[in-house]
Amino acid sequence: MTPRIVVALKTVGNDVVQTRRFRVRRTIATVRACVDRLAPWQVDELLLLSVDGPPSPALIADCAGRSDAPLTIGGGIRRLDEIDRALDAGADRCVLTTIALIDPPFVERAVERFGAHRIVVGIDAAWRPDGSVQAMAHGGRTPGGVHPEAVARRLTELGAGEILLQSVDRDGSGIGFDLGLTQQVARAIAHPVTALGGAGTGAHVREVLELGGAGHAAAMDLFVHSDAAYEQARDQCARAGLAVRRAPATSDPRERPTTGLRAGLERQLRAATAPLPRQTRRPAPAAWCDCCVTRLPEGSDSRRCRRCDTPGTVPTVEWTHRAELLQRLFHESRASGEHDCVVPVTTADDTAHMVTRLVDDWGHRPLLVAYDAALVGTGGGVLGQRLHERLNTDLVVSAPAPEVARMLAMLGFLAWGDPAWHQRVGTAATATRVAVQRGIPLVVWGTRAGLDLSADRGIGVLPEVTRLHHLAEDGRGHDWTAFLGQHGLTAADLSVVRHPSRADIAAAGVRAISLPGLVPWCPPRSGIADATMDAADAWMDLVRTGSAGLEGRLSDAIRAGRIDRGEAIVRIREHADALPRAVDAWCAAAGISPREFQRVADLHRDARVWWRVDGRWAADHVWDRDAMPLHLAA
Repeated sequence: MTPRIVVALKTVGNDVVQTRRFRVRRTIATVRACVDRLAPWQVDELLLLSVDGPPSPALIADCAGRSDAPLTIGGGIRRLDEIDRALDAGADRCVLTTIALIDPPFVERAVERFGAHRIVVGIDAAWRPDGSVQAMAHGGRTPGGVHPEAVARRLTELGAGEILLQSVDRDGSGIGFDLGLTQQVARAIAHPVTALGGAGTGAHVREVLELGGAGHAAAMDLFVHSDAAYEQARDQCARAGLAVRRAPATSDPRERPTTGLRAGLERQLRAATAPLPRQTRRPAPAAWCDCCVTRLPEGSDSRRCRRCDTPGTVPTVEWTHRAELLQRLFHESRASGEHDCVVPVTTADDTAHMVTRLVDDWGHRPLLVAYDAALVGTGGGVLGQRLHERLNTDLVVSAPAPEVARMLAMLGFLAWGDPAWHQRVGTAATATRVAVQRGIPLVVWGTRAGLDLSADRGIGVLPEVTRLHHLAEDGRGHDWTAFLGQHGLTAADLSVVRHPSRADIAAAGVRAISLPGLVPWCPPRSGIADATMDAADAWMDLVRTGSAGLEGRLSDAIRAGRIDRGEAIVRIREHADALPRAVDAWCAAAGISPREFQRVADLHRDARVWWRVDGRWAADHVWDRDAMPLHLAA
């Protein structure tokens, strides 16, 4: 039997989520983005485990169409017709967990109808306070009262073709598989066992196959948080003499022109001329954290955000552990050249704080890299120059031709209501490209959405800033090829927003990390004014999310005691009030009228934030806690 190395993705709806002991911690990216990223890896199997009920047939069909890997799905399956729909949609196998534990004959009926090769039994195993281990039901919440070994023996006798053994305790920990438990279950049956839960390194994958008795090994965080981990796990297993499948990686995902975007842009322009309704339904009232100025998730039953609700939860021993991880990473990435890390220029405070710590605390030799493409005001190149002069650090600046910058800003605005799309993608692509070209092994980022671990008590697998993160967070699911051929844009025009290939990044050994959460993070004021980013982007943040673009930094300043909440709210309102006037300059540079800008912006308003009242737009804002709406002109 050839051992399989399986990539597991846990999902809520159409999103991939990270879990710890079966509790959802954060959203990673869309399922589609994750599968697109995995497709060229030629993985042995893709395992889709839904946290909130059976995956939809549409999601299964989409995954099956995007990857050639065998697709196994599970989560909440209780009926034979649900298995039928999943297999018809493109799944190769289905995992039965809770239903198999509480109704074992169901497994027998499923095997009779679909065949043993289609049915996998999932066992969620957890250690109890009395020292016993039990199979758990209902997402690891309900003890089943039976040892996993007995469950595996009974259900394979009923015809199950394979066991998926998942450790509740090791889930998301990164400390390695539960080898003892895996051995017990594997020795009790003649069928293969796939182990899941705890993998933090390629060595852990090798250990569970070589020492734990598992037939196959699955991991999520390990492969989601690193672009190189899957090949490293294969190499570890191959060097140990395990007969793992070796398949050459294909070309990068999405390295192909995206069709249909031109038609979509034309539809947007036509829609922008349609009349707007005078009245629309008001969404549920918005709420903000009582301590800072963070908008709370819809339906939240807490009066505080996650960061404020768990202050100081990271114990000293955990900070020590993270510092050791960071030092080990720095040691592994130490370069002998003139520079040994790249720091992308983002905000003045973040970048200045990073450079200071890298030089003073860890003895690094950083290279600042800036992308300069703002249509109005001062861009990243000017900010980079200010930091270079202040910190005496070398600087590289990359910029597209002015007409290309204008075109990219307009296309991003029309397609997604995101005029700064190319600035984020360009910054990430330029930093990675410079690192690859110069052989600099480490890219160090400041604050990155979804990667701040400051409120997490445990870190599990060290999250890297991967191509998936850049695609999902920076590119809104699209890379440079989205605009290839649009309005005459060529590959040469778009080279400044094009990432190096995965093969080039791997060959150069480049890795990227985000410092906040790995070290206590609250940058002091640098005294260097940020570059004036496009006002259109700040306005569109307000339109899409109800956020004026300052809330994150101001919330950090509140937690650090630099300002109080009232002062932060005043600054947010002043910023929001000034945005419509600032947008006029952007419109002049982009070559559109403010009215045209506003009509396109209206297409991207989030219905969970905005509504229409007597022909005007209205929304709840943090400066009006009584939910009296701010009215804006149509």
